[in-house]
Amino acid sequence: MKEVEKKARVPQHRFDEIKRRLTEIYGLPEHIVAEDTYYVMPQAAEESKKRFRIRKNYGGDPLQLRSIVANAKRKQMVLGNLENNVEHEFELRHEADMLSFVEMMEDFGARLWYTKHKDKWLFVNEGEVEYHLELCTVPIHGNDEHFLEIEGVYSAEKLSAIEEAALQQLIDRFITGVFEQMGIEKNVETRPYRELMGVEYPKW
Repeated sequence: MKEVEKKARVPQHRFDEIKRRLTEIYGLPEHIVAEDTYYVMPQAAEESKKRFRIRKNYGGDPLQLRSIVANAKRKQMVLGNLENNVEHEFELRHEADMLSFVEMMEDFGARLWYTKHKDKWLFVNEGEVEYHLELCTVPIHGNDEHFLEIEGVYSAEKLSAIEEAALQQLIDRFITGVFEQMGIEKNVETRPYRELMGVEYPKW
């Protein structure tokens, strides 16, 4: 699968308003708390950016562990303000599987890098492209900062290069349109969360 994504900052005083407006358009969201732990292959950390993520998703009231997902991005390109990633992702059935997977990867040289916490309200818009709209709160330098992160997920197996480029433009227009609807089109944030958090590539 491939994804195209972009995020914009949401001012604190507009968070509840934007959540209400998104609910009116896309229906009731799912509340998820994601705990991301990143690992990196130190011998090539900065040169090839080889890393993977283990995400624990918590949901419900009270919060309970819903899923554990391993994720790696094979490549990352930036098209203007738009990220285009090829992702490999699979679910680990329980924490014992997660521990075994991490131990195996550590045997291959992976090392713990950093962790990130994301509290999000997830809206889904299904179609030829599945859109995930995440109204997120991410702690950065001790402060809760808010973002609207939108990704369009699609399969490129049967698409020509021209068709895929046209689809990416369509996704970009959708994302830009939502940002304009919400009045945050000037708040696009191109830096990854890692950079906002001040996390650098390790020098092992």
